[in-house]
Amino acid sequence: MPDYTWLTWTGWAVGSLGGAALVAWLIGRSARGWRHCSKCTYDMTGTPGLRCPECGKTAKSERGLVRRQRSRLMLRLSIVLLLGGVVLRSVEPYRRDGWAGPVPMAVLSRIAPLFDEDGRRLLQSNVGSNWLLFGAIDPQLRAAFFASAAGTPPPPPTRWERVLLARQVMLAAERFSNAGESGPATSDIDLVRRIPSLLTDQERVILTGAFGALVISSDEEFQRLGLEHLQRYAARTNYRIDEIARVARTSPAATLRRLAYETVSTVGTEGSVVVAVLRAGLDDQASFVRADCARCLRDWAKHARPALDQLNRLAKDDWDQQVRSAAEQAADAILTVR
Repeated sequence: MPDYTWLTWTGWAVGSLGGAALVAWLIGRSARGWRHCSKCTYDMTGTPGLRCPECGKTAKSERGLVRRQRSRLMLRLSIVLLLGGVVLRSVEPYRRDGWAGPVPMAVLSRIAPLFDEDGRRLLQSNVGSNWLLFGAIDPQLRAAFFASAAGTPPPPPTRWERVLLARQVMLAAERFSNAGESGPATSDIDLVRRIPSLLTDQERVILTGAFGALVISSDEEFQRLGLEHLQRYAARTNYRIDEIARVARTSPAATLRRLAYETVSTVGTEGSVVVAVLRAGLDDQASFVRADCARCLRDWAKHARPALDQLNRLAKDDWDQQVRSAAEQAADAILTVR
């Protein structure tokens, strides 16, 4: 297939020229000290009154005769160039993903709830079943499997189909919180485990709400999925930080507690709140959790002075060398911050 990537770069170049032309039109030509007609630009210097002798337009005041002159031709040129840039940049996304390719992800995610029925039918189709079956497999392993089986891999989903799948993952994650003692349905578990691997980073952002709901799940695996997603796609948003902190303090799995503390450090925006949570992690039973909390406090050194005594105690008395080293480095970082 021909490569039309050059059209994308051409579109950006044409759009940039259009933006420059629009700025030039907005600035206009200075008319300081020059009386002229705002309609036909006739020079009215020395002409008494407010009426233009050329076109007959009458200005409302003297100020209307000396305002900046803006070229209508420049405005038309900027509009043509901007629209041309949009069209050229849309060629490659349209060829790759159809009509949904050029549409911003924010727009697609807004209209996706209107097509939930289409998403359900998509999952029930043969193609949807293939995506569920092979979605979580590494692409290279998937290709090797089909090569050895002398078969053909299922066609990749289009952009709109991926958005519909992401919407179904969101609905499945919402059902997790309403699941009874029997737990979530197997189909919902498969959706949450497999479908996100088919999505691009831009498309996974719309799953933030769904994976945020998984943080309060009773299943450690799904809590881990939710924390990993928030750590990557919800940085500095303060999203569900209270629930994440609760997992960090109460989870029986040390690796999950460490991930939760790291996620608090990544997602948090208020230094005092983040430091308060990380200080609790300095007293964790697992040494690697204490070490990671000390490293995170080093990143929040500007707000971490209340944790200085704890860090000094760990640097002096902790039995684990990694904890002592991380605590010492964090304490030094705090002392060097003004």
